[in-house]
Amino acid sequence: MSQYSNILGIATALVILFGATSELAHAVQIDQQTPNLTIKKILNYWSEGKITNEETINFINHINEDGASIQGASLSKQNMQEPFLDSDSITYVKPNTKKSIHLESLPKWAQYDTDVVSDAIKFWKDKTGAEFYITSSAFADIELRWVKEIDKGYDGYIVAGKFIDIAVGNSNCGETWKAYDTKTVTLLVIHELGHALGIEHSTDENSIMYPFIANPKYETIDTNYSLENGGAVFIPGCTFGYTTSYVYDVKINNVDDNAGKIDMFFVPSQKEYYNYLKGEEFQFYSDKSCYELDVKSQHTNLCNKVGKGGGMLIAMPDDGSSHKMQIQVQILEK
Repeated sequence: MSQYSNILGIATALVILFGATSELAHAVQIDQQTPNLTIKKILNYWSEGKITNEETINFINHINEDGASIQGASLSKQNMQEPFLDSDSITYVKPNTKKSIHLESLPKWAQYDTDVVSDAIKFWKDKTGAEFYITSSAFADIELRWVKEIDKGYDGYIVAGKFIDIAVGNSNCGETWKAYDTKTVTLLVIHELGHALGIEHSTDENSIMYPFIANPKYETIDTNYSLENGGAVFIPGCTFGYTTSYVYDVKINNVDDNAGKIDMFFVPSQKEYYNYLKGEEFQFYSDKSCYELDVKSQHTNLCNKVGKGGGMLIAMPDDGSSHKMQIQVQILEK
């Protein structure tokens, strides 16, 4: 049976198979003649938690000749070796494999280098000889799109060997959405393209096809703050690990003879920031590379062994003046 004939009864099938609401049935019915767009809509409902994994697979099985399966990857909290491609995974790839990719444009909130996908394509070409190429055709072998955050226990997944979603960040750092760094997103794309080649998950925890991606990181923190005399700010560090190291740069942009000074500390948690504001004793990392007093213009260093939940406290001691400072802060997880 063709995809076209299968798709004609989708709205009815939704209600019969798993009691879909009329709203969902109507939304899907709009794309009855375009199966790929219909599957994308279903994946949207799935990623939003409106239908379950089982319902999603059942539905895609109904309209997709090749059947459906969901294979995903998550980011690991553990530090592992740099991922490689294990020999067992290589055996899955058929000789002279070529696949086209229809690639969704990167959204404004995920302005990664355009090399993310091309680097992933190069990885598979170098390791296996398999060739992926980008096409504008709506009938590509693979549909790849970017998702701001996936609330399904995955950071990337492929459905039916064709539809790939890649998360570009999450809200697990202080309940604020943070983007992943370029390398992390590239590894997610490599992993899911591996599934598109027919490779299953590896049991080798250092393989790129292991279901947990090793050593993920967030994008560099690069932000500006305005401080008044006696003020302070807490900048949370973001890490997947239990401890980490941060390379940091703090720069006062409006330096003049009367601008005053700032003190900066890496602290174990935001609680220490509140203690500082209340004029109480506060804890900070005592290694000399993790704090600096009387900064007048710029300070750069590396702070090691900062715990999860830790961050930077920047304070402008009250000297009785009315000075204000513009401060630029960059924090990169090493």
